[in-house]
Amino acid sequence: MPEIELDAIDKNLLRACEKKSGNPRADIIAPLLGKGIQRRQLYERLKRLESAKLIRTDREARRGRALCYIEDAGKDAIRGREDPAPKGGWSP
Repeated sequence: MPEIELDAIDKNLLRACEKKSGNPRADIIAPLLGKGIQRRQLYERLKRLESAKLIRTDREARRGRALCYIEDAGKDAIRGREDPAPKGGWSP
């Protein structure tokens, strides 16, 4: 999984995906529009979150709509549990 650093906008997108899981991408980004962020930037961020396997986009379920679903890794990321195990493993 590609590692990305999440900023406040990314976390807001993940929260929107969690709250509106299964809704079209347009519904996910709607609350963030008008806050100095362009629509295209938000779609690019969704693409980046998808490539990091934090969300999943289903482009086949509804014709002409890309539906967003949050993955478990995305839920963990917004709760700050991206990597709960220490990097070096456990040692006594």
